[in-house]
Amino acid sequence: MATLNPEPGESNRSSSNSGVWRNGASDLKGRYQIEKLAPGSWSVRAVRFESYKDLEFNRIPEVVVRAGETVTGVDLTGRPKKRNGLIRGILADLRSKPAGNWEIRPQLGEGASEYPRGSRVASHDGKFELKEVGEGKFWFHFVQSTDERTIYFRTAEMEASEEERVFILPAGGALRGRVVDGKTSQPISGALVRLDLLRRANKPPSGTQVELSSFYWKTLVRAGEDGRFAIGDLPVTSYKVAITSEKRAFAETRSDNVVIDASLETDLGDIEVEPE
Repeated sequence: MATLNPEPGESNRSSSNSGVWRNGASDLKGRYQIEKLAPGSWSVRAVRFESYKDLEFNRIPEVVVRAGETVTGVDLTGRPKKRNGLIRGILADLRSKPAGNWEIRPQLGEGASEYPRGSRVASHDGKFELKEVGEGKFWFHFVQSTDERTIYFRTAEMEASEEERVFILPAGGALRGRVVDGKTSQPISGALVRLDLLRRANKPPSGTQVELSSFYWKTLVRAGEDGRFAIGDLPVTSYKVAITSEKRAFAETRSDNVVIDASLETDLGDIEVEPE
């Protein structure tokens, strides 16, 4: 396709065509013709329409059209940028467990102008593959969103490569504990355990390959009959924990700086609550 832009040419001639554009598609032999052009200075560009974007690959800065004249020989000889690269990867958590069913959101980085195509959700074994990757660098958000939580992991910029990369998400931690009566030490079943993120952003432990971006986390679980609870798949960062009761059987108990660290196992032990 050849598209005529409204701007005047390089010599800044005045033109009555400002705000006007015309286009025409090239045929199988690459020939094109655009009619009913007003006299004036035009620029001509060759584009490929893809992914709801005009992707320019050649431009002639100025073509002067005079009244009654047919301009020929305006050849556009550029070539579209190559889009045959691959970005392949495997998502895993800090325990080397495959992280499946994460949404993959590619973002344009330095020198990139076209979004790659391919799987936008990692398979159950954590694998994904993006095809038709063009020139430039890209970065990604790996996203999981449910009614309880929304979390984003952001990668550094990267280019296409045949190599299969391993993306280690700084998650996989676990928080556990037991809710007991502060006077009798008996377990309390059905207690509500609320977990809130303490900080909005945190860097992952040394050695991970993916940078942790800002994320949101909130979850609510119930203690079992033995008073025990466990929350898994947690990012490595700090949280607030509140123990409450639906029927106000005991007063709220809070811990405001519970850290899930690189050891990945945080056991709060027995959490004593005071009956009201």
